[in-house]
Amino acid sequence: MQFAIVFVAPAGCDPGTLDPIVTADRAGLTCLDIAVPQCVPICDPVVQDCSPGETCSFFGSGFGCWDTIEEPRALFEACEFANACEPGLACVVSEVATECPPDSSGCCTPYCDLDGPDLCPGTGRQCVPFFSPGEAPPGLKHLGICGFP
Repeated sequence: MQFAIVFVAPAGCDPGTLDPIVTADRAGLTCLDIAVPQCVPICDPVVQDCSPGETCSFFGSGFGCWDTIEEPRALFEACEFANACEPGLACVVSEVATECPPDSSGCCTPYCDLDGPDLCPGTGRQCVPFFSPGEAPPGLKHLGICGFP
């Protein structure tokens, strides 16, 4: 799945000062580099600290609060977009779980906390790192996704 590139605004959300870094910024905003740059609050997908009606979604190199679709998909349902799943779930490739529809482009699966108990649903799944070793931004080293080891 392809996501928008995320830029972090070092001071507020002035698209003219966007800086392509992926560390936590001082303003608490993530700016998406799209046709009309939009800045959204940075969030933690394990905590799901967004406002009601929003989900913490991954946009290429960072997480931001984004409106959920009108009828978000539930656990193991097919999805196509980063914000298509219920809060706490990520839209990832359908091979992450045998319970996912095999012909779908994506499937809703839970985020998990690598430092917490392994509560992943599904056959043979466990909490695995979301980021490659050494790639996790500050504050997200605990982030995992329920998948196959």
